[in-house]
Amino acid sequence: MSKKGKFSKSSGDKKPVSKTVVVLSVIAAVLALGLIVLILMIPKEEPVPTVPTTEEPTTVAPTTEEPTTMPPTTEVPTTAPTEPLEMMEMYVERFNQNPDFAGWISIDGTKLDNPVMYSPDEASKYLYADFNGDYSASGLPYISDQNSMSPEDQNLIIYGHNITDKTMFGAVMDYTSEDYFKKHPIIKFNTLYEEREYEVLACFYDKIYRITEDVFKFYRFYNAETQEEFDEAYNHWKEKSEYDTGVTAEFGDRFITLVTCSYHDATGRFVVVARLIEDEPVDNG
Repeated sequence: MSKKGKFSKSSGDKKPVSKTVVVLSVIAAVLALGLIVLILMIPKEEPVPTVPTTEEPTTVAPTTEEPTTMPPTTEVPTTAPTEPLEMMEMYVERFNQNPDFAGWISIDGTKLDNPVMYSPDEASKYLYADFNGDYSASGLPYISDQNSMSPEDQNLIIYGHNITDKTMFGAVMDYTSEDYFKKHPIIKFNTLYEEREYEVLACFYDKIYRITEDVFKFYRFYNAETQEEFDEAYNHWKEKSEYDTGVTAEFGDRFITLVTCSYHDATGRFVVVARLIEDEPVDNG
């Protein structure tokens, strides 16, 4: 006669799973799902760069090393792919030193006279970096990573620190004064391919809004596909402007929006919008 092993059990000896365990497992799963939904519903602020700073700037010094990256071509398509532009000779060397170099911004009679950077694959790279990529408290002005440069958006948003000694975008903050505007109505911003002048259209305080807030967000306006989209942006700029600059704009115009931190709100910003001055067409008739 065969004997069963001391520790063997038949399949019929298995104990049923406790109903209490099943109920507790279901409750735990429901609570976990509810927590996930709750977290997703919490409003968040828009992820927009540029933070306040009052630190003194460091010197921006272009590298003297041999260039490792050459321009892909001196004929790069812009807003008109059928009419390629040639990179201006005065910027070729800087571009070779750092291909993030996208142009130059200056305001006559002020300390603002700096390269402008563009690194769409690395947002806010130049928030605390100099031309060489080394740490710098003052950083460098840079174009929003959400902007397109080729083809070029109608509105280029440029961020910069509000530095107390009026370098970088400390000079931009001075547009709170109408007298300052009258002395500095023109902002120069050169791309790699052409020299440009912009006339100041509006200067205003604003803020970074929560995602759930249904308002016009100046830092999300890159292009106007319709007259209605343009009117929404234009009316917002003009209504919030600290004073009437006397400058107007219309659908199809191109702009730069300069943004720096202010302290009227926890996410406060001071904004200057300027319209590109384009050459009037020559009448050959």
